[in-house]
Amino acid sequence: RWIRDNGVILSNSSGATNTKILINSILVIFHNKRLGISVIVKTINDIGKFSFVIIMPIYLSHFGFKTSEWISLWATANVVNIFLNYIFGYIGDKLGWRKTVVYFGGTLCGIGSVCLWLMPVLFGKNIIALFLALTLYAIGLAAFVPLTALIPNLVSEEDQGSALNLGSGLSNFVGPLIVSSFFKISGMGGTLIIIGIIYLTASLLAIFLKTSDELKPIN
Repeated sequence: RWIRDNGVILSNSSGATNTKILINSILVIFHNKRLGISVIVKTINDIGKFSFVIIMPIYLSHFGFKTSEWISLWATANVVNIFLNYIFGYIGDKLGWRKTVVYFGGTLCGIGSVCLWLMPVLFGKNIIALFLALTLYAIGLAAFVPLTALIPNLVSEEDQGSALNLGSGLSNFVGPLIVSSFFKISGMGGTLIIIGIIYLTASLLAIFLKTSDELKPIN
């Protein structure tokens, strides 16, 4: 559709296209149960990134950690994660995309999230102990990498981008939402445990993300 503004012809097809992509991203979930599950798992994938940056500086301050120390540890863990992404891309190709997410993704992220609460409780201000917990989380986060290859195999070609974009986008919203919803109810430690449980749930849900080839009966 074209419109005229001060004698200049403009196109508003961009806005219409973006709206269509958003609607398709939502509707496609209801047409494919496995896709719906995959969007949930993809959303859970990054909730830690958007919740830890809010809660951890506050939580760690009670144990004597400075915000600058947390930022340094968080940055280092993210660098470790970058290299691990390549490793788990290889593991995913060998072990299987779905199995990699099930065995390592949500499982290690869940354990790592709980350890982020537990390490300061057990060891106080111990940089090494906290970094080990962050590294465990970084390993689990890298194990979600095969999702990028797995999800497109669950949907038609035109819906592939919609599913990945929706899951990634929802993480930005769900992460802070978890913190704001549970912080006052369960405290900082309880919130980290809840995040851990959610990650473990992602591993359980990933069990059902079987590709069409996996669903074929074995003759």
